[in-house]
Amino acid sequence: MIRMLLNMNILVEWDNLTKNVIYCRFHDRWTWHDCREAMQVVTYLHDSVDVPVSYIYDLTYSKQSARTLMVDIRKLLELPFYPAPEKIVIVEKGYRLQMLNDVLAHIFPLSLPENILFAESLNRARAMLMKNPLQ
Repeated sequence: MIRMLLNMNILVEWDNLTKNVIYCRFHDRWTWHDCREAMQVVTYLHDSVDVPVSYIYDLTYSKQSARTLMVDIRKLLELPFYPAPEKIVIVEKGYRLQMLNDVLAHIFPLSLPENILFAESLNRARAMLMKNPLQ
């Protein structure tokens, strides 16, 4: 199984043996450069399988300021992926999770894309991916 820790700030790995979920854990004060490198690995993993793949972006270990986090998450969600992920679950705790949800709802004023979900824990994110397949 491929497991990569990039710049000591972003971990990228398969989340399960089925290889249909890619887990990205953002550590400390990761940068946009770190993120771009990590997304190259995500693309490599995604391209290595012939099944729909979802992504989990775990921000619970991130120590970025709220403003920086909002800017970087927006850029991350606007990156063009081909093939596109089936779902993206953003994991964050408490008020920051609600803030992310509110800001992204403002960025996508007509409707937040239905494949972007929010969870307060990694276990909840995994459960969401198992229970709510996109039609």
